[in-house]
Formats: sequence, structure tokens, C-alpha cells
Amino acid sequence: MKKVIFNNSYEKGKRSITQWFINEYVDETSKVFEGFAGAGIITSMYAQKAKMVLAIEKDKERHSALEKKFQDFENVQLVNADSLDYLKSINSFDFNVVDLDPWGNANKQTELALKLMEEGYLLITSGEPYAISRFKIKIKKYGKPPIISLEDFPEQLFTRFVQPTAEKLGKKARLIKHFNSPKICRIIVEVN
Repeated sequence: MKKVIFNNSYEKGKRSITQWFINEYVDETSKVFEGFAGAGIITSMYAQKAKMVLAIEKDKERHSALEKKFQDFENVQLVNADSLDYLKSINSFDFNVVDLDPWGNANKQTELALKLMEEGYLLITSGEPYAISRFKIKIKKYGKPPIISLEDFPEQLFTRFVQPTAEKLGKKARLIKHFNSPKICRIIVEVN
């Protein structure tokens, strides 16, 4: 398995805003759904405070490494599955924190999570800023005008996609905080 080393500023920024969120909002009653567990760095952070963490990882080798890493954690459950398929397959959802951190975007997972969750917090990471900064691509899928500014991307992701999706489902969404870089953005949303 290829070893991934996270020593860049955008990964540090993502972890920093996640740690801020955990310190402020996660407690011993929190139930966390982590849709893309990866190397388990964020899973470890949640496991220190949350009642339960369900971590989904599609890659078999990564999942196997996660099983070894979390074998002594009673509050961490691991599932080897695609997060979108998993969300489509369940009828009830007892999580008040949903963390979606894919390569690219998690729009389909976000919509399903908003549909399933009653209230709580949604953390979304998007790799779309990389397309804007590196390739000067205009992000058109969130309506007109296209998103061309890195500075505006987190707010635009929220106001053009997350908030209308929540409203369509009869829920309210409020942007709490965000992190932005030329590679990724991470938004934290309260849902009720």
C-alpha cells in the first residue's frame, strides 16, 4: 500500500478546523458518520471524544490498515464499502455529525446525508478549488454565474448547493465556519 504523507498546509488547515469543531461541538453523546476514512487521521480525532464513530473506507488495503489501527477502540466501527452505496442502503440514520472528505466533491453523499439526518453538523471537504486554481476551470454545476474565485468558493458551495438542498428537504442549514486553500475547502454546517 502506498504511504500517504500529509505535511502540506491544506491538510494541516483541514485538520485544524476539524479539531476546532471537535473541541466546540463534539462530546460523549456525539455519533459520527465519517464517509471517507482514508488513513484514519480524522477518525482518530473524533474517537477521542465521540460516543461512536462509523468510518467508511472503500479501499480494501486502507480498510485493512484501519482495522489494525483501531482494533483497541471500542467506539470505532469500520465498514469496507463505498460511502454513496452505504448511504443509499440504509433506512435510518442515528448520527448527529456527518463528515464527508472525498477526493473531488461529495455532492451526492451530502444530499443523502441531509435527507437522512434529523439535525446535527455536516462537514464537507471539496477538492474543486484545485480545478479553479490549477486549471482555471470555471465551476458551472452550481448555477450561474460560474464560480471562478477561490475566495468565494466555500460560501458559494454553501449558498448554491448545501443550503438549497437542505431547504428542499424541509431543513435549515447555517454555515458555521470554513477553511479555504488553493487545493481544497472545508465547510462546517449546522443542520436542523
